Amino acid sequence: MLRRQSFGAALAFCLVLAGCDSDPLQKVQVRGTVTFDGGPCPGAGRVTFSPIEVAAGLPVRPATGSFNADGVYAAMSFRPDDGLVPGKYLVGVACFDPSKLSGSPSDAEYHNASYVSEDFKPKVLVVEAGSGVMEFNLDVTKR
Repeated sequence: MLRRQSFGAALAFCLVLAGCDSDPLQKVQVRGTVTFDGGPCPGAGRVTFSPIEVAAGLPVRPATGSFNADGVYAAMSFRPDDGLVPGKYLVGVACFDPSKLSGSPSDAEYHNASYVSEDFKPKVLVVEAGSGVMEFNLDVTKR
């Protein structure tokens, strides 16, 4: 009798674990490369994903993706490389010259230290549920 209960408990536990693999938010992995005027990045930076609208019944969740001088990033909503909730996003890029920033930089310092041109306009990205891994590359106008 004890064996049967143990087996039943183990089976129930496995079923619960199997159910945890599905993503109720239907996140889609988004990866890509950031370049500046078609060339390498001048330094490390961040890609930002600001939700404009999300699929019905899903939460509004902004995301980010960090990159180094190689420009490679992966979008993160909750944990590294977990992707974006389906919806429409405004995509921006931040990349700064650290030598122009103090310990507690002001908005003006960030503005002056930015490698991103004021002419660069954020891009729109539409993420559809079930679309698999998406590649979204960005070429930024350098200041």
